[in-house]
Amino acid sequence: MEHDLGGPHVVTDANGGAVPRHGASVEDSATFEDSATVEDQGATAELDIDDAVLDAIEEQLADVERALALIDEGTYGQCEACGRTIDDAVLARTPAARFCVDHLPLALG
Repeated sequence: MEHDLGGPHVVTDANGGAVPRHGASVEDSATFEDSATVEDQGATAELDIDDAVLDAIEEQLADVERALALIDEGTYGQCEACGRTIDDAVLARTPAARFCVDHLPLALG
């Protein structure tokens, strides 16, 4: 996919790299590449990382909210698959654990 970067001689390729337009020389594209800053490129990478971190935090929050609901119901610490009590050592490491050791593969998907 090509995107117009505003210059008369440069477009971006599928990876976001600058390439000369059809009929333009590599030297024509040097103006754009020289004007692109490392900060601009870093900002895009930072946004990607921030989205991944945000997704992980939202998943952890959902786990905590689920555990709090189980506390309210009086079923916290019980395996969702078999109803047995989840080992205290497991809950100490992972307070939002949903499965006993026997059913851990269900948690791993």
